[in-house]
This record gives sequence, C-alpha cells and structure tokens, in this order.
Amino acid sequence: AAFVAARLRGWRPRWPGLWFCAGLIGVIVACAALISVAGDYWGGHPLLYVWRALFSVCLVPILLACAWGAPVALRLFANRPMRYLGDISFGVYLWHMPILLVLLKFIPQAWSPPARFWALLALVFPLSVLVAQFSRRFIEQPFLRRKPVHRQ
Repeated sequence: AAFVAARLRGWRPRWPGLWFCAGLIGVIVACAALISVAGDYWGGHPLLYVWRALFSVCLVPILLACAWGAPVALRLFANRPMRYLGDISFGVYLWHMPILLVLLKFIPQAWSPPARFWALLALVFPLSVLVAQFSRRFIEQPFLRRKPVHRQ
C-alpha cells in the first residue's frame, strides 16, 4: 500500500541490489548494537526507546529491493526454505516466546549477554520451527479444512 501511495509503482532504481545491501548492513549494525547493550537494554538504555523504529527504517530498503525484484533479494527469499518459513511463520511467532521462557531457565546467568543470546537463538529457532510445523499440521490445517467456503 505504501508502495502505491508513494507513487513508486512502475519506478525502479538502476541498482535495486544496492538498496538491499544498504538495508542489510543497517539491520546487521542495528542487531550488533542491540546485542552489545543486551545487559542494559531493559534497564532504560537509550536503544530501548528507538530500537523498533531503527530496525524498521533498516528494513525499508530491503522490502523495497524485494518489491523491485532485486536479484540478490530473490535468491535469498524466493526459494523453497523461505516459502516454508513463510507458511509456518505465524506458528513460529506464537510459539517462540513460550519456548524461550522455558529454555531461559537452563542458560547460565554467568554467561555474557551475547553468549546467552546466541545460545538461545540456536535453541529457540529450530524448536520454534518444529513446534510451529506440528501445530500447523495438527491444529491449524484441520480447522482451516472445516472453514465454510463462501461463494459469490
């Protein structure tokens, strides 16, 4: 909608891949900044107040590059594994926090915030994908099959 509202429909920059790379660098820098202040973040670190906006601004060039069909974006996102993640993304969103809260109890407090982050990421992401696939197959899909079809 924003793409159409900004009258960008039909306009394409000469090098949309540069937009993608700029956005990706921004996302990496923003994530590195977040990880570096992880211990102080919830204590009122300034990044707490600007993180969502900063990350969103970094995503804009990536989304535009995808909309423009940048080859690098298509190679990264228009493939079977990414479509699969898209299909189960709602389940990943629903399940990641309960899984994280359970696993957090098993990660030693003595570890540095970056070490805790990477350990949790390595555990939470695959488990969230697994549980999301299970819930999609045995909960979501059976209910969706029962949904009445509306014809016009």
